[in-house]
Amino acid sequence: MPQYLIYGGTPFESEDIGEREIVEKNMFGGNVGNELFFNSVVRSLSDNPTHDFSRLGIHHAHIDEVKYVILPLANLVRRGCENEISNLYNLLINSCTPFVVIGVGSDSSSNLVPDLSPEVIEIASKFFNAALERTASIGVRGERTQEVFIIALGLPKDRVRVIGCPSVQYFGKRFEKRLEGYQDFSSKTKIAVYYTAYMYDNDEAIFLYKLLKNHKESYVFFTDKVEAELLWDHKPMPQNRVHDLLPTYPGHFIIRGKRANFFATQKRLMESLSGFDFTIGTRIHGIIASILSGVPGILLSTSLRTLEIAQYHNIPYIMRSDIQETTSVELLYYKACLGMKKFYESYDEKLDVYTAFLRENNLPLSSHYCQL
Repeated sequence: MPQYLIYGGTPFESEDIGEREIVEKNMFGGNVGNELFFNSVVRSLSDNPTHDFSRLGIHHAHIDEVKYVILPLANLVRRGCENEISNLYNLLINSCTPFVVIGVGSDSSSNLVPDLSPEVIEIASKFFNAALERTASIGVRGERTQEVFIIALGLPKDRVRVIGCPSVQYFGKRFEKRLEGYQDFSSKTKIAVYYTAYMYDNDEAIFLYKLLKNHKESYVFFTDKVEAELLWDHKPMPQNRVHDLLPTYPGHFIIRGKRANFFATQKRLMESLSGFDFTIGTRIHGIIASILSGVPGILLSTSLRTLEIAQYHNIPYIMRSDIQETTSVELLYYKACLGMKKFYESYDEKLDVYTAFLRENNLPLSSHYCQL
């Protein structure tokens, strides 16, 4: 029996799983960002995931046969997640195994105010306090989530650790910091564009439409299952995701011009992004994947769940509410280039915080992850 059970639907990194299979079986939880987050946690804990890890099911019969249950929970503490948290709580109280929570986040309304229902607060408080009875600490991704856990959920202040998003530490000590000079912005600057295909803001849509229309070397990177199906099979997206200005339907000029991409694995995603000069958009893991590929990126932040990650890791960002149709793409590019230096300077410090959290919870780290 492996020493870890891990919660999540994302596949381990494998050359044996095709992108079609990943999408058709929805092995990545509907969004490729989940895969980067999930596999970053796996990489930090094991040199051989297929040997050390097994999947945690809702009614898993082998919990007490493993050393740890690993929970990379992303933004679980939000409205609508009562049942998921309740299922995890029931698994926890019916076992004796430590449940280690890594990188959990809360969410907010669009005006950056935490937005939790009483039902979520009640079950989340029970679950995370029970988890702390067997572990040293809970790992949250930012200071805002830390406040929610302490004030709203009643967790002890000294046992809620801000560790950021593990996806930023995907390469561990082996991350290559590329500080060479960036090219001047021009019509030839190759731009990767991300947007969230169900959270549209009109000013953002106009801004991105003009960018895509006027800058011929701009390309959209899709992230969702329904977007992959649109791109590969011309399957219509759900109507609530369609926007006239953005490539959300087969006849859009970006799709007709073959300027849209979808990659279901982070390896292929990073290989593609490394050929770009700049990345911009609302998808935090798209920006992280870009930066990890050596390409400057800037996040258009929409809520606390992305803002706190950007602030903690010094990822260049601008609030989406500050975007107007007249916002200069060129200025955002140079803002991203300047911001890369601060990101690189804090990378090792943030990695040390993350690995200290794993050690505090008695998790053995991957040898490849910790060594140059």
